[in-house]
Amino acid sequence: MSTDNFNSEPSKLDETRLKETLKHDKALHFTSKYMYLTLWGDEVANQTQFKEIIDRMAGATSNVQYAHISPVEHDDTNPRPHQHALIVLKRPRSFNARPIITHSDGTRQTFWYSRVNSYTSRTGDISALIKYITKNGKGMYQGDPTKKEELKQTWVNALNDMDSYRDYKELEQNLMEINSEKYIQQEGRIKARWMRKNARRLDMEHYTKTDLLPWKEDMEEIKTIRKWIKCASGDRYRMGNLFVVGPTKTGKTEFAIQEIFMKYNTFMLRGDSLFDTYDDEQHYKFLLFDDVDYDKHTMRLIKAITSTINKKTIVNIKYSKAIVTARPCVHLLNQREYENVVNLMRENGGYSWWKRNSLTVFLNKKIYKDPNETENQSKDMSEEERDYDPREDLNEKYDQIKDVDSEDYQDTDKESLQHVKFETRVTNLMEELGYDETFLEEFTERMKTAKKSNNILKQKLNQLEDDNESLVEEWENDLNEYQNDNPLGMTEENFKRFEDDMMSDGTTTFFGEWK
Repeated sequence: MSTDNFNSEPSKLDETRLKETLKHDKALHFTSKYMYLTLWGDEVANQTQFKEIIDRMAGATSNVQYAHISPVEHDDTNPRPHQHALIVLKRPRSFNARPIITHSDGTRQTFWYSRVNSYTSRTGDISALIKYITKNGKGMYQGDPTKKEELKQTWVNALNDMDSYRDYKELEQNLMEINSEKYIQQEGRIKARWMRKNARRLDMEHYTKTDLLPWKEDMEEIKTIRKWIKCASGDRYRMGNLFVVGPTKTGKTEFAIQEIFMKYNTFMLRGDSLFDTYDDEQHYKFLLFDDVDYDKHTMRLIKAITSTINKKTIVNIKYSKAIVTARPCVHLLNQREYENVVNLMRENGGYSWWKRNSLTVFLNKKIYKDPNETENQSKDMSEEERDYDPREDLNEKYDQIKDVDSEDYQDTDKESLQHVKFETRVTNLMEELGYDETFLEEFTERMKTAKKSNNILKQKLNQLEDDNESLVEEWENDLNEYQNDNPLGMTEENFKRFEDDMMSDGTTTFFGEWK
């Protein structure tokens, strides 16, 4: 692994996790020999403050091999004034406390821990880290960075460093070299632990797309879903469940991934192993159910984690137990799956509980703008799904690529206008219009300068979507009215039929008649 493959600045997700940790008085927990910290708050300006940080993180012992802290800096990646600190220990140490440091003189900092890469863990080479820390000045340091303790990569040390491995194959190879017998015996548990800590990162890398088509924002269904997301993303309202029901190719899964999973810290559940990779330290905002086989056990679990908000529920998983935090749930279903879910509702809480704790949105048409069809040609996707012929679909796909080289059609890394900063879109447009590089560089520099002095302009240039808190209560009222008028997403007529059916001993037979 390259020495440069290291996240030197906290990501947006890290900053969100820090805010959630401080807000809920939670502890930051990690075990490491290499403590790379980003600190915000009062400047660490003297040796006394520097020593207090070292003692807080490493303990007042002789366990410290080397420590370094940068001068105050800020840049486009991390615009808030901050400092970076590196503390290298002789032996790994666990930290489990709130990420706040208060000094004897009253100054204080909040901080976040970032893992070093596996190259540093294996070799002890910290030269790239020191180079980054000292890019704006020497700062303060203690010890000799060139003097290394004897590197003994034992089984225990390798397990302590496992979270720093970005590639599981690299971790597997290292553990096999140390003790192949132990690894074979414990492979399942080791892989499960690594997946819990890396599942979201892997999903983010997999689902990041650059060729998205814009959504049909004027559709009532899109507006309703966005209102629900806004109300459910905080802790003010207990929003329960959102069921998005529609045939394939309507765009419901892609919308949920791009607008919920990618923008909020979301745990995605698929298949039968629902919570095997759940990590409670992530502070998830949403739970996203896609391609899940719903049964009585699943419905009871969903009811438990949507009856409250931010409460803990213990769930049995393979090799262990998961402590799941109650958060709003989003379910992506087709019509038949939803019919099965509604039948299960009767046996798990009754329709009245689900009516008060669920909102259902039905999709019949594409929710994205397809350039190959006009508004008048917009298809009813439920009808298309009934008429779907897999052989005909295969022939259409083959006809489009039969004369194209494999390398050409497999490369889909194209520039997208969706989810891109306004500043970037303007710059790209001017570049396409033929403005030279000198002008574009000057233009970019002016925007950077303007953003430093004008916060409103900075928000306009950077923000990807509006964040208007004043609409939250209005949207909550709209959702309540919608839910009262359309229980479980049905018309009033169909709901009365549903209600009569639930009160009787018969089975539901009305789904095919929904309007």
